[in-house]
Amino acid sequence: MTTQSERKYDVWRTTNLLAAIVLVIVGAVYIGKTWSPSSYGWVLVNVLGYTDSGPSLGRARPIRSDELAVVTPLTQATINNGFERMNRTSLYGEDLRINYGLPIRDWGLVFKPTMWLYGLTNPAYAYSAHWFALSALFIFGYAWLFRWLGAGPIVAFGLAAGLYYTGFVQFWWNEKGPLFAFFPWVILPFATRLPLICKATLFYWFAVVWLLTNFYPPVQVSLAFVGLVIVLAREPKLFKPLTIALLALAAALAAGTAALYLWDYLQATSTTLYPGGRSVSGGGIPARYWLSWLFPSVNFDHRYESLVGANICEIGTVGMYYFLLAVCFLDFASWRRVWSDAEQRRLITILAIGLATMLAWMVLPLPSWVGSALLWNHVQPARMQYAAGLLLVCLSLVLVQALGLRVSRARFDIFCVVILIAWVFSKYDTGKNYLPDFTLLVVLIFTAFAFAFSRY
Repeated sequence: MTTQSERKYDVWRTTNLLAAIVLVIVGAVYIGKTWSPSSYGWVLVNVLGYTDSGPSLGRARPIRSDELAVVTPLTQATINNGFERMNRTSLYGEDLRINYGLPIRDWGLVFKPTMWLYGLTNPAYAYSAHWFALSALFIFGYAWLFRWLGAGPIVAFGLAAGLYYTGFVQFWWNEKGPLFAFFPWVILPFATRLPLICKATLFYWFAVVWLLTNFYPPVQVSLAFVGLVIVLAREPKLFKPLTIALLALAAALAAGTAALYLWDYLQATSTTLYPGGRSVSGGGIPARYWLSWLFPSVNFDHRYESLVGANICEIGTVGMYYFLLAVCFLDFASWRRVWSDAEQRRLITILAIGLATMLAWMVLPLPSWVGSALLWNHVQPARMQYAAGLLLVCLSLVLVQALGLRVSRARFDIFCVVILIAWVFSKYDTGKNYLPDFTLLVVLIFTAFAFAFSRY
């Protein structure tokens, strides 16, 4: 007779298979057309004078200059340079071992799996495959992470897709995509039943991959804290003296490997004001940014133009209606039952303490030395938005799974009215046409409502 755990496993296996089939089909079209999230078309039109260039969908934005003026041109330079380390195509002969991962043919390529097609196929296909692979790794990685925290397959993949389309991820994707996509894979080995030495080995490799594909400490330091919190909450048995020693060794080797590969770059930048000598204090995030966690689009219009002065990248947060749904529909009356379960109590408590610690750094005007133990004195509070938002997703998921949801007409009305009020106060202007925003708002309300009450 089939047990409940076996049925759940079968459902997960079927869902993973269907998701994989969809991704293969989408990937074949995506890579076949050599699509990518690049805004380099802006350079081709506005700098090089091309008239027939531009994105297949949407429009290129000059604000993404980190990609269109740096990452993509350097990728082109690496290809034209025969994938060598020192750039012979440039007057400066610069070193291409930098913070941005490039397809250089050296030992570091072992830790750049999404770039393995370079040199084997047309560079346009390799570039497209790199970005599609990151999207696939993101969706599957976070879906499996949420599964580890107790989500069913539909909720897990739905939340992973929702996280993918949040502001911070999308506004920074074409430059910092590897940071987001590889992170769950760094800690997922601890969700397996593999021997500890295999877990440590996989952890080491994925950690180096994460560091070398895009080296950006402000995001990686904050995400490392989130990873530690999740592993501590989910697998406390790993935190024993011998196990901690092994994992600390693996982490040190990963950091050492990345430092060895980037040594010349790190030496050259260590004495600079930015990034080498930057030290920041806590706090300073405006209240409207926090509102965008609950109301994702309050700070930009339907054209993704900022409504608050700062550019679109700077106002990116991990805003999801899922958080508001949890506030409105959680069955708070069942908290005694949940709190009496030691495992659930530990999971909720550790995730909540971790999130509160991050919020304290983001909200309070703390001096830089307060965050130095966690290296947060090098992390601008605004750059902690993704890590803190991810931890909030995890905590919300655990609360929904544990407490359950209570559906009523009154709760649903409150949910809709709150969103409408937020839209009116943040966007309504009699002199502007915000009908596209309103249409999207209605769709989001009913889509989010249907998703929140899916239990599988």
